Amino acid sequence: MSSKKNNGRNIGPRAEKGLEEMRDDFIWILTHQLRTLITPIKLFSDMLLTDRLGSLSAKQRSYVEDIHQAASRIVEVVRDILNGYRIQTGEIELVYESTCLEDLIESILEKRNSFEGDASCDIRLLKAERPICDVPVDRVLVRQVVIVLLSNAIKYSRKDRCAITVSVGLDEANDAVLIRVADKGIGIPEEARRHIFVGPFRASNALKMHPDGLGFDLYIAKLIITRLEGDIWFDSEADKGTTFTISLPLHPQTRE
Repeated sequence: MSSKKNNGRNIGPRAEKGLEEMRDDFIWILTHQLRTLITPIKLFSDMLLTDRLGSLSAKQRSYVEDIHQAASRIVEVVRDILNGYRIQTGEIELVYESTCLEDLIESILEKRNSFEGDASCDIRLLKAERPICDVPVDRVLVRQVVIVLLSNAIKYSRKDRCAITVSVGLDEANDAVLIRVADKGIGIPEEARRHIFVGPFRASNALKMHPDGLGFDLYIAKLIITRLEGDIWFDSEADKGTTFTISLPLHPQTRE
């Protein structure tokens, strides 16, 4: 019979189950309470910004916009925590659909305003001679990861050199399909690279460029791709850019 140790004490299966239930309750209470508390803040700041409660001065509007942005970031953090937990515990059910990946990416780029802060950024899809179709993927989850990579590429690119390419290719040796997102942004410093994907983390140059944020997005992306039996990695050079690569199996076992 297996057991785990906690502070030098053995924890049996029954106690371990109790700890898991306490953890589940804690996650649910935390996310539920945060959502409950932040909802009226977002609601009233929305009303103030639309002048439904009267006109604001420029200074007042600036303060309310800061409040609204902070509330929105908290909502995103709560969402990321909950999504990460659901992925780790297997609560998210995978829905595989036969997909043309280039079509999926094009549909994401058509709605680029939903995840892009700078409309002047040049984003291009490099199409292969033969479209890669009939690939079994969970479209919702793959879409989420691609949006994360595109959003980060835009966020950490300087406005005067924001150029991003997305490509899809086959890795026949490993019976997989590859999705690459390449940018010419600030890159990932050498000392920060081992921390990427391990947990919530932000590199020093990312913090300098955008102080806000907790660095959940790439951690969640890694959890999603692992859940899909794939892999995700990057190649980067400081001040020259980063290329993220997603590898997804052409014949995932969980689909069978």
